[in-house]
Amino acid sequence: MALLHPRQLRAEADDLPGNRPHFSARELDRRDRIVATATALMARHGRAALTLANFALAIRMSRQAIQRHFIGLDCILAEIIHRHLQSVARAIGEVPHTAPDPAAARRAAYVAATRTPWGAPTPSQSLLLQNRLSLPPDLADPIDQTRLALAAALAPQGTDPETTLTLLDNPHLSPTEIEAMLAALAPPAPAALPPPKPRHSTCAPTAARQPHATSIRLSPPTFPILFPRPPPTPSRPTRKTAPPAAPTHRSTPRHRPKHQRPPAALPGFRRCQPSSGRPACSRLAKRPPKAARP
Repeated sequence: MALLHPRQLRAEADDLPGNRPHFSARELDRRDRIVATATALMARHGRAALTLANFALAIRMSRQAIQRHFIGLDCILAEIIHRHLQSVARAIGEVPHTAPDPAAARRAAYVAATRTPWGAPTPSQSLLLQNRLSLPPDLADPIDQTRLALAAALAPQGTDPETTLTLLDNPHLSPTEIEAMLAALAPPAPAALPPPKPRHSTCAPTAARQPHATSIRLSPPTFPILFPRPPPTPSRPTRKTAPPAAPTHRSTPRHRPKHQRPPAALPGFRRCQPSSGRPACSRLAKRPPKAARP
């Protein structure tokens, strides 16, 4: 397993709950003195010209006193750049939102915070531009994220934030030239859409237009109204009944209903018997009375 750098171990230890170091006012003044002296010496001679030992001799401190606040020169450089970006963010945040052009005002505030009155970059801005890429990844990543956030707040709509920040960090360009170049890089505004055509109504007004008419009566639509066809209802099955049975030869008049019985024969009359080849007649023939029994 690879050994971790003391800088990483200290960062992890400081993040533990209850292990955050507490510095007194004297120690905080010493920390500010270390940062200010390192900023001036690094901007004048470069980061590569300094070591922790010769820097401790120059500031009249021991290495242990410096390492109580910073592990090495890389941590001091990262602290310098971090404080510089915080001051730039405060300058941009002081621009009111009610300004005529808030985006241009924020860019002007960035240029004023990163340049001297003579137009040269400040010492902290020079260290940011020259030594940012030489920092270790664990120190360079937070700085890059802060720069990208500032670039997104300064870039015009539709312009690359990195391109905007590159133009703002160029000391050979004035604010007027920067605004002109950003305006040239901005995408063209979309063409205005033609006004929508009036919709033609298929319903003709029934009343003539009047100058002060408040409403217009329209004729009803002429298209047919279709209603859905109701579903067919299932037919009920009919119960089949047997036809009435025909009367058999055994049925007698007394077994028939009363309205189907033949009229009773009158006394003294008898029915005609059908002759051969002739249909039966319905006439009643007179029958002689029976002889009295002795």
